[in-house]
Amino acid sequence: MVIICLSFYCSVSLGETPTQEVKHLVLGTNASQSAFHTNSLDSNLSKAVVLQESGDHEAAVLAFQKVWEIDRIQNGLYSESQVSIIENIIFSSMELANWDSVNEQFEYLEYLYKRIYDTGNPKLDLGLQKVSSWHVNALNEDLDGQRLMHLRKVHKLFKKRLDIARSTLNAEDQFLQYLKENIALSQRELYLYSDAGREMHYAQTLPSGASLLVKLD
Repeated sequence: MVIICLSFYCSVSLGETPTQEVKHLVLGTNASQSAFHTNSLDSNLSKAVVLQESGDHEAAVLAFQKVWEIDRIQNGLYSESQVSIIENIIFSSMELANWDSVNEQFEYLEYLYKRIYDTGNPKLDLGLQKVSSWHVNALNEDLDGQRLMHLRKVHKLFKKRLDIARSTLNAEDQFLQYLKENIALSQRELYLYSDAGREMHYAQTLPSGASLLVKLD
């Protein structure tokens, strides 16, 4: 960008057409705006980090959200630079036990990973692993009373990761078996959440010889 601006600047002294002059002004404005956004991004990021480290997580979330907005202006709607910003919003939201926000940010993070990484990029599975780990932990700890939602998310994520692994790994790789086992486990748990699964589980707890009662309208 600097070389281009210098090139247009030299042409000004030689006398340029109105169109060239407009181009020069626009490039100069864009360069100034770019420098402003860069300084603004660094400044706001520093403030957000200080707030987070001081334990003021409510203010930190707002500050990191502002950093995210500036980053989208400077680096585009979907860029790798957003990942660490979103992760910091997640961290502070966790500290506040704001599980709705955490879920929302992980939802966006999953979408972001799929937008910026190709299937063959190891960072895609690594990112999806982070998202699935959150849902597994939230499921096991029952953090927000949405165990079924987390279970469904985990099941879909394991299936997505299996699709990725099948296209990038050898058929004998043990990681494929690991994913298949987790898919089968989450499928079983989802079945137990269904009406048929609950009835079967209840039937297994009945004394020998007892039977389920069916309510007739």
